Amino acid sequence: MSAIDAALRRVEATALFVAACCAALIAIVMGAQVFWRYVLVEPLLWSERLSVYALVWLVFLGAAVITARWDHVAIGSFVNLLPAPLRAIAAVLGKLAMAVFALVVLIVSFDNLLTGAHARAPALGISTVWVKAIISVSAAAMVLFSLALVIRDLRNIALRRWDAFPRTVRDLPDAAVEDTEPERPR
Repeated sequence: MSAIDAALRRVEATALFVAACCAALIAIVMGAQVFWRYVLVEPLLWSERLSVYALVWLVFLGAAVITARWDHVAIGSFVNLLPAPLRAIAAVLGKLAMAVFALVVLIVSFDNLLTGAHARAPALGISTVWVKAIISVSAAAMVLFSLALVIRDLRNIALRRWDAFPRTVRDLPDAAVEDTEPERPR
């Protein structure tokens, strides 16, 4: 594994860890909100806003992790019909399109960070710049991950490793398609 691959894996692991922390924070804060509202009859004023901010971070970090693993939802009906070399080209084009899209998001979001108006969340006392920053961070990670995947795919194409480009839909084993519902008595 090269130093670049190792660095990208660390970025992915960090994003996954922070996303998990955001999910835990949401669960804890919303649990506390329920307790304070219904048991102590004194609702927390900041809990919903903090949960929403944590959710935004969770979603954008999750998008970066999904890009690193190339686990996006895909309908491969057309691509599955192609021979392996054309599937490889389609994979590279898809990853390049993702990199371009993420780069556009990065440019626009970073410009918004620098020039946009940032409100203060009254209940939390923090600037929304901290919420908006994750868009740029996530988009930058998505660009890096997509380009690293393109480079890997181009190496596989150059080495004619067509098995690195499998069909996206595999045949299910016969046991998986059997009727699993129990028979009803007549």
